[in-house]
Amino acid sequence: MNGNINGVVENYYKNEILESTGIIVDNLLEGKFYYFHKNGKPKSIINFEKNKPKNIEKCFDKKSNILYCGPFNNGNGEIYIYDENGNLISKDHFKNGEFVN
Repeated sequence: MNGNINGVVENYYKNEILESTGIIVDNLLEGKFYYFHKNGKPKSIINFEKNKPKNIEKCFDKKSNILYCGPFNNGNGEIYIYDENGNLISKDHFKNGEFVN
């Protein structure tokens, strides 16, 4: 046994609602990760490659309205962060899948 973690990972809010789920391969986030608001509705879908965000498919507010996720592709650009009501609260900058600021 090599000690690596492989399989489905799930994280939950304190209210026992699913916060996120996805796949871990050899201790790294890999493929689609699904994130949810505290009310259980979808928040975002992010694709990972070797533990780094590669692109974002969709973002939603708590009422399931689609939001613009930002100019982010191939691990480069900005990811827009919204509160549950769909108000833009920050822009996270990435380069080659690494958080810059």
